Amino acid sequence: MKLLQKLWNDESGQGLVEYGLLVILIVGVVVAALLLFGPSVANLFGGLESKINEQVPVTTP
Repeated sequence: MKLLQKLWNDESGQGLVEYGLLVILIVGVVVAALLLFGPSVANLFGGLESKINEQVPVTTP
């Protein structure tokens, strides 16, 4: 019975669980931001790519 009481009151792994929850929260926010802003960022870089290709002609040997 003392072993069960000792295990119930032991909080040594509590910090690890909290860090795990924080990591899950951060990953969720990053995924949501990528899903929300991903297409507009892709369009931005696609537009920059086309402008660069217009200014710099591609030469093939």
